[in-house]
Amino acid sequence: MARHVRYFTLITHYINRILHLRNRTKFILAIIGINACLLLQLYANTHVYANTYLGSQNISGKSPGEIETILTNYLKLPYNVRVQNRSYTYSYSDLGVAIDNRAAHDLIFAPNKKPFPINIALLIIAHVTTRKLVVPLTLTQNFNHFIQQTVFDFGVGVDNITFNPTDKTLLYEENQDKYRFDESYFIQLLRDRVGDNQRPLYPKLTKVINQKESEVVDTDTRIKNTYLSPLTVLVSVGGTTKSFILSEKELSLITRVQLSDDQTDVTVGVNADEFTKLISDHMKKLDILTQGNIVTPKVVSDMDDILLARYDNEPVDALMIDYDKGPNTNGKYADKYIEVDISQQKMFLFANSKLAREYRVSTGKDYPTPTGEFKILNKSNVGYSSIYNVFMPWWMGFSYSDTLHAYFGIHELPYALVGGNKIQRPSSFLDAPNTGGCIALDVGAAAEVYAFADVGTPVVIYP
Repeated sequence: MARHVRYFTLITHYINRILHLRNRTKFILAIIGINACLLLQLYANTHVYANTYLGSQNISGKSPGEIETILTNYLKLPYNVRVQNRSYTYSYSDLGVAIDNRAAHDLIFAPNKKPFPINIALLIIAHVTTRKLVVPLTLTQNFNHFIQQTVFDFGVGVDNITFNPTDKTLLYEENQDKYRFDESYFIQLLRDRVGDNQRPLYPKLTKVINQKESEVVDTDTRIKNTYLSPLTVLVSVGGTTKSFILSEKELSLITRVQLSDDQTDVTVGVNADEFTKLISDHMKKLDILTQGNIVTPKVVSDMDDILLARYDNEPVDALMIDYDKGPNTNGKYADKYIEVDISQQKMFLFANSKLAREYRVSTGKDYPTPTGEFKILNKSNVGYSSIYNVFMPWWMGFSYSDTLHAYFGIHELPYALVGGNKIQRPSSFLDAPNTGGCIALDVGAAAEVYAFADVGTPVVIYP
């Protein structure tokens, strides 16, 4: 409003001066000049000056409303994008590119906003000069998503991963050849070509780093870590510890590597059969004598853990095999179960994958205690043996003998009634085979095991 008042004041001033002119010709020329100035001023305020280009388009003489329409249409124009021998069509909207309309208007109409008579002078100068403007583009988060997710594969197939079991090596065959747009060059190309969709866009490409190949190399290195350094094996038998070394070649022999069907996962573990044979061979060379198999499921599990730790780049240099102490299993046999080791004359109770209790026992002398996998078949507070004429408190049968026509069971040290007196076997009978085939526990211990076990509870017995 203030600007218009100023214009009116100027015009009034010039009219008053003209009225004092005596020369009629000058008067008419002055009137024409004033009208021309008014028209120029009106045009200068509302239209784009001559020889103004927005991108490649001449927008001379356009009004603000027409400029707004042009900017809106720019975002909808289809552009042909050539990628090697392929052709794609995108609009700026598809690419996540927007135009800052306010900034564009400020840029285009910047001369119009100059004060009078500077704007008139710029309007006249515009007819003999060229003004080229770059459309102010704005990149949204969708543009970044487009750049990252749009990948062009010029390969001949999918990548393939195989495993060579001989040298324990992953083999990678790259069949993909992937590229994406060079972001900086593509942005500049979009800025330069706003509104010009008559010619194809030829963006630069940048090769996509093959992450899969890098992962395969890393996995292959981790596999080699499991066997490329020797492992010391410490064996404790009879209170004496002896040791031997498993070489890289031997470790490679017992290491089991399995590649998943979809080639996305590798499983590393120990080959139990090869491991058992290898340990046994070393034990024979060292004249280490044991009763039964020293490579128990727990030892196999421990070796599995060592190989897995090495695969995860954790240095483990030794395996401890304690034949004198500890169970054969690692708690994973069942949720709850009983383990008996005849060679150690011990019983182990497991619950929730953890060792709950350990007891001294006595196993079969007259008849061997059967070995293998069983389960509690029946329970009774007191059992009776017609073979030995003894009572067996806290009886739990786990196997029936067709030869003896009797059950083998777990029970407390048995007792006999002699002249009405209770004669019970002493605790000194434990820690050695002294029973008719059953598994005897000390007084008090049998009651705890009886409370622990149910009919159906697994029982695993090792020689």
